[in-house]
Amino acid sequence: MKRKLRWVVDTNILMSALLWRGMPGRVIELAGAIEVQLFSSRILLDELNATLHKKRLIKPVLATGRSAEQMLLD
Repeated sequence: MKRKLRWVVDTNILMSALLWRGMPGRVIELAGAIEVQLFSSRILLDELNATLHKKRLIKPVLATGRSAEQMLLD
């Protein structure tokens, strides 16, 4: 049986994937397509939460049509 690859994706990659797609978004899409397991930690998720709530990111977050909280739950 083939074992899935395991990736830990840092906050910058997740934030870029959520807000601007591009290559980081493609990495996340590929993870689903090639059976890669993505891992995170409470520390990384807390950092992502704090980053998505920064004043300079209010407009990009709103442009997604989702709140920062919704992004974190997905």
